[in-house]
Amino acid sequence: MKKILFALAIALAAVSLRADADGYFMLSVFSPGQLPTPTSSIYGGRLSLIYGECHELYGLDLGVAGYVRERMCGAQLGAIWNGIGTDVAGVQIGLVNTAEGDAAGLQLGLVNVADHLYGCQLGLVNVVTDRDWTFWPFINIGW
Repeated sequence: MKKILFALAIALAAVSLRADADGYFMLSVFSPGQLPTPTSSIYGGRLSLIYGECHELYGLDLGVAGYVRERMCGAQLGAIWNGIGTDVAGVQIGLVNTAEGDAAGLQLGLVNVADHLYGCQLGLVNVVTDRDWTFWPFINIGW
């Protein structure tokens, strides 16, 4: 068992060093305690144990809570909150999903918020600010 844990630790360290150089993977406990830094763009995946933050994300984002400052293309799966500073193309699944720009794809959660919607929001509260909707129950489809 100790050999397996040691091998996993070595593999994680190797992936982390490679991720720091190229921005293919981000491991975050709580921003700024993450590798690479929050100003990095990620082209692959991010694992946020508590909270992670990055500049741009193209790929898969898994965690409890995560924020992407600019655009995200891919899937964001968060237990509590998924946030995007500008545009998202893909899927956001969590209790609360926010996009401060265009949301193209699917937002699935209890609360979904987007400035512009080009896709579908499924949730208890769905907000699209460009339509002046403050509450839309269950399903919201935009184009």
